[in-house]
Order: sequence, then C-alpha cells, then structure tokens
Amino acid sequence: MKFVKFIFDFLKIIRLIIAALIQISWAALSSLFKPAPKHEPSKYPGSPAPNFSASEFANLVGDVTSVAFKSKDAGAQYREFPLRMVLASETGTQERQRSWIGGNPCLPAHVDWPEIEGGSAMFFAQICCENLPVNLWGGERPRKGWLCFFTSRENLGKVVVLHTDILGEERCAPVAPEYPRGYGNSRSRLDELTGDTEKLAPRWFLIPEPINPTDEPDYQNSLKKRRNAADLCSAYKKEHFHLHEFPPHDQSTSIALIECFEAYLDKQTTGAVRSSIEKSDPTGVRLAARDETAHIFRQLAADYRAELVDQRKFSPRNADRFVQALMKIDTRGWHLGDAAGNPENLGVHERPVMSYFEFLETNLRVRYRSNPDAIPERYRSFFADYWRFFVKAEAPLMGADPRDGFPYSQLSNPVHLLELPSSNLLGWTFGDASSLAFFIKPKDLKKRRWQAAWGDVAN
Repeated sequence: MKFVKFIFDFLKIIRLIIAALIQISWAALSSLFKPAPKHEPSKYPGSPAPNFSASEFANLVGDVTSVAFKSKDAGAQYREFPLRMVLASETGTQERQRSWIGGNPCLPAHVDWPEIEGGSAMFFAQICCENLPVNLWGGERPRKGWLCFFTSRENLGKVVVLHTDILGEERCAPVAPEYPRGYGNSRSRLDELTGDTEKLAPRWFLIPEPINPTDEPDYQNSLKKRRNAADLCSAYKKEHFHLHEFPPHDQSTSIALIECFEAYLDKQTTGAVRSSIEKSDPTGVRLAARDETAHIFRQLAADYRAELVDQRKFSPRNADRFVQALMKIDTRGWHLGDAAGNPENLGVHERPVMSYFEFLETNLRVRYRSNPDAIPERYRSFFADYWRFFVKAEAPLMGADPRDGFPYSQLSNPVHLLELPSSNLLGWTFGDASSLAFFIKPKDLKKRRWQAAWGDVAN
C-alpha cells in the first residue's frame, strides 16, 4: 500500500509539472501571434523583459514539487530532543516498573485487547508518559497515562497505539504472540526445555535517557552497535563461561545439558566425521578413544536422567556431581601426536558447552521475564554483565529523526513515536536485522488521534 501511495504522489507531481509547462508554452505561443506592442520606455530602467527566465522556471517547479515533498525541517521540532529507552539490567527502582518492552501489557478492565484485521494484535511495549521529558515530540507528549504499542500478527505496518489513563492489571494475549524471529531463535527444543513455548518476549523495564545529537551524531546506528555488542558477548562468554562454574539449576537445564553433549558425541562418532577419522587414522586409535568417551557418557547420562524423572527430586548437589564427572572424562586420545591446545576432558569441549549456554541463558531470561529476582544468585552476576553488553545497543528510541531506513514514512515528516531494534535479549528480528518503528503525523499527535499511527520496518 505504501508503494502504491508513493507512486500516486509521484504521478501527482508529474501532472502538476506538466500542467505548469503547458501554461508556460501556451503563453509563449500566444505571444508569437499577437501584434508586437508599441515599445515604450520602461518605468523601471534596467528591469528584465516580461518572459520566464531559467531561475523563475526553477522556482515555479520548486513551488509545485513542494506540494508533495515538504521540507525536512518542517518537523524538526518533533525530533529535536530524541530519547533512548535503556533496558534495565538490574531491579529495584520504581521507574523500572513503569515502562517496559516485551512480556504482557497492563490494561484497565474496560479496555479490550486490540484486534487488527480480525486477529489478536501482538503487544510490544508500554510506556509511562509521566516519565518522558516534557520536550519530547515538540512538547506534544501526553502528560499522564500510558502508551501501549501493538502490531498486526501478519503485517507490522498495521498497528494499534492505545493511550490509557490508568495502569490496570497484567493481561495475557488471547492468542500467543508470534514475534518475527531470526534464524538463531527458531529452535523449538530450546523453547520447549526453557518453558518458552508461548514465544513470549521477556519483559525488560526501560529507563529514559535523553540524547544530545550533537555529541552523539551516530545514535541511530543500532545495527553497528548491536554487531559490536554481539562480538563482545561472544568473546566474553567464551572466556568466562565455564561449565563447572555454571551447572544446571533445574530439571530443564539438566536435560538440556545432557542433550547438548549427546548431540555433540553423536556427531563426533558417526557419519562423515567417523569416515574422515577412519581415513586419517588407519590404526583406529582415535576412533576407539571417541567411542569410549561416548560409552562412558551414555552410562553417566542414563543414571542422571533416571534421577530427573521426578522434578521434585532435582538436587543441585547431583547436578554439580554430574558436571564434575564430565570434567573427568579424558579426551586426550581423540588427537594424534601432541595434544597440546586440545581439550583434555569432555567438560571443556567448546561446542557442547556453548550449546548448553544458549539453553541456560534463555532459561534465565524466561525467569527474568516473570520475576527478575528469580535468577539464582550463583548466575546473577555473570549474566547481568553478559546482558549489559546488549542493553544500550538494543535500546528503543523515541522522538528520533525518521532516517533513510524508512523512506516512505519519511516523506510525510512524521513524528517518531517509538523504534524497536532487532534484539537478542527480546528474541525478535525485524527486516534484515533492522528495526520496527511507530509513526504518526503531527496533526494527529496534537489531536490525540492514536488510531492514525502506522508501523514501518527498516531494511
């Protein structure tokens, strides 16, 4: 629809320019067939002859085109004081309980869950207006209440923005949301084991942080920041995450740990890997060592699984014992000759450990969504630091400049209500790992016509 509107506006501009050219041409042709007027001295010596100059024609065309394309400065007052909504990685202050993204909204009893095109809308954010700076959106922001942001399940350009006077009770969606997810967030087993079968994004509280565009001209480049954050996180977890320090803390993470090592050992002892080892080591020593490792692990895992059949019997001590047993399974025989630099025991092999990390981290985020204080103390410091890498890089924006990523929305000089970047913490991906933004025209913002808002995805 936006593309059609763009074409319509473009054709309207062409039509106006053609009309102007016809009028100019007709005036010029008419003057050729009129008798030449008697020459009289000009009342204003030095004044030009009464015809269209190149500059006058350019001005005429400029006046015509400005009908459709307004000056970019026309809405400057609405983006003069942009705002970053920083994700809070700790708990405890009242402000962090008043604005959030992810999770569920808190709606008054008389407000129905919004529907778009006959389907239940997806909730993304709820913002406390009292916590917003008075100069946001040129001073046109609501002084009280909350703004709730929803989109269509099928079309992110179709949105609902609700303004409620009171907070209300937490409300679950009539139908579980289906947030757009990247390839790394599509593992159904991860969702099942971590309790995230409803695909609900974790709730993260937001803290307003004013931005000075002069000091931070690149503040909208979230993709670059998120890539840097992802690189830092990858290096951080590889250096500081050690299995023996972060054993499973419940039944689901215990099962995840077993399955990660089962999948890893299965790949290392079957198929193409097995064929490759057989060719490179005719003695069979390396393959025998891997088979022995897999045999020891299967026996160990079978005993631990039996303990996990009844969740009430989960024991942190037994989880520690299982991990310590993994650390004692020798894998030096996997390699020929000098084994320096290769993992000496199964518990330090990077691939299964990092796969287990993904399950554990998702599990803890689900806990954080329900109750930030529910994260076991043993894990809190490490994961708070890990998540902090993403906190600023994935922060939503309000009152920013409708940048080049939104070319069609940019045409109308809209007010930038809220922009949500793709997020590792939230588990959603927009476009080509870019962002989703909510816009409204200035006249609709002034009259509080929230139903006139629309969404756009940057690519």
